[in-house]
Amino acid sequence: MEKRKEAGCALAASLLAGPLALPTAALEVSQAWGVEPEAAKDEVVYVKAGADGATQGLYVVNVFDTGSVQTVDDPARYTRVKNLTTTPALVQEHGAVQVSTLADQPFYYEGGMDAATPLPWDVSLTYYLDGAQIAPDELAGKSGRLRIEFAVTARGGDAEAAGLADFAESCVMQAQGTFPESAFKVEEAEGATVAHVGDNAVISYLVLPRHLVTRFYATLGFYSGTVSCLEQMTLARFLAQGYFEKHINRMRNHYRALRDKLLAALRQSPLAGKVKISGEQAGLHFLMALDTPRSEEALLQAAEGLDMRTPFVSQYYFSAPNRLPHVLVMNYSGLEEGKVAEAVARLCQAVLGEPEAAAEPPATQGRGDHT
Repeated sequence: MEKRKEAGCALAASLLAGPLALPTAALEVSQAWGVEPEAAKDEVVYVKAGADGATQGLYVVNVFDTGSVQTVDDPARYTRVKNLTTTPALVQEHGAVQVSTLADQPFYYEGGMDAATPLPWDVSLTYYLDGAQIAPDELAGKSGRLRIEFAVTARGGDAEAAGLADFAESCVMQAQGTFPESAFKVEEAEGATVAHVGDNAVISYLVLPRHLVTRFYATLGFYSGTVSCLEQMTLARFLAQGYFEKHINRMRNHYRALRDKLLAALRQSPLAGKVKISGEQAGLHFLMALDTPRSEEALLQAAEGLDMRTPFVSQYYFSAPNRLPHVLVMNYSGLEEGKVAEAVARLCQAVLGEPEAAAEPPATQGRGDHT
């Protein structure tokens, strides 16, 4: 991994903020406390780790999928609880969180835990800059070739970890590190999956119980997924339970109302007799032809002076012939409903300004348009 000099400070901040997210599937917290929940549930434990692998934050997402409406007392000792599904606040008392499950969808809630809670694994990170070991808090401002060694060891032996050994042999850990590509060039990550998410490189490791390693390589060794299983499963459930369709319908209604409000404002503005609207059913934009003697260049400059970015169709043409003059692409996807009137007022000011003086024809005649 190459670390670029100009982003040294960003590197240290990223690492110290905890680049590792360690979701561990079904680490049964309630069973660890010696009490069974009243209904079957899934648990995913999330750990935010520091640059040295030490735990900085810890929380659990609990999932009840009962298929019916039930009141469940979930044994817990959380520092905080948060309802992720419905609006009522959850109450934790007498060593349990009371939840009301749903008939048509799973019920999710989050519980915070003390960062000092022991985990089934010891996690450590060691850093080498140009071959020399270096502490993570000394990396800021430096450049060179950075190697990070990531080690996970199942705990056992000491009294504190005695009750956790079974978890390390039963649960799967997914470890992720996020590295801004403005600061890093990831050259190698042995045994990991590297995905590019926005401006970041995300390195993911899957840590398996020892007895599953051979079986995993025999059956899934060919597979290389660039998206974490947790995110894929979340999206699959989101789709299967109809939430994506609900989201699309909600957004369709929102943008239809926004478009209608914008069109109504244009029809009631001083531009009403000077524009022709087309393609308003196209999606998140429509075309608006302007009846104006001003050049497109002058209109663009006027719009930019009013902090508007509305391109002309002619800007998308590959060649000059057959260009449609003075046709704006009106994209309203980023327009706030409360600012429609202001946007139309600025557009009127840009279009209805003083006409530009007619430009002199070019001295050289007979030359074709250039692409």
